[in-house]
Amino acid sequence: MTNSLAITVTLSFGEKLSLNPFDRHGQPKVLKFSIMEISQSADPVAEYFRERLRMERVRRSWSQAYVAKCLSDMGIGQMHISTIAKIEAGGRVVRLTEAAAIADLFDIPLANLLGRQNEGEAGAHAKRAARRLREVLSHAGERGGRFQRDVFGAESDLATVDDLAFEGQEDLRAEFAEVLDALTRARDAYRRIANFVVPPDFAGVAWQHVQHGDGLARIRPILGTLGRWTPPDNNKGAS
Repeated sequence: MTNSLAITVTLSFGEKLSLNPFDRHGQPKVLKFSIMEISQSADPVAEYFRERLRMERVRRSWSQAYVAKCLSDMGIGQMHISTIAKIEAGGRVVRLTEAAAIADLFDIPLANLLGRQNEGEAGAHAKRAARRLREVLSHAGERGGRFQRDVFGAESDLATVDDLAFEGQEDLRAEFAEVLDALTRARDAYRRIANFVVPPDFAGVAWQHVQHGDGLARIRPILGTLGRWTPPDNNKGAS
């Protein structure tokens, strides 16, 4: 008869883990699990590190295999692609020496990679982020201007085709019309981007979440709301 005894372990962060020490034949089985691996899933610092590792790797267009090779070449044991994949997925605890080597590989201070910047560093980083966002918006405005010139050109070409009569005119006109539509939509999109208003507290919002050690997964939805921010109406209530 199968023994139904189960062990319940209460973890430090309040969750319970139920384990059955017997297999389906009622025989005792060896239970192996890592408290560190379990606790890592609820650790905001570990979560931030995993997200930051993946983000920095993707930003450089590096594969997991390339990162593993670089770390191996740096003397961090025999790293494999599966090791990096497990660390990013939260299935493996990153060792201190590995974290330090990853920080060196990305040329980022380890404290920064762990989301533990001091207020001055994080505040400066947030301000740089706001400045970069303004630069992106400015470039979008310039691209919108270039697309406007392309729209004028496409409109002129389409008018020329309309003035002529030749075999295949309708097909050619349809192609020009498609180009004009695509250019117009791109121009309008760039205009909307360029008109985005950076909230005055952008740097403060970014610093607030770095300060609390929030993972990037928690920060993303908050930053997404910034795009829906509406400037206050200074004339509201004025007589």
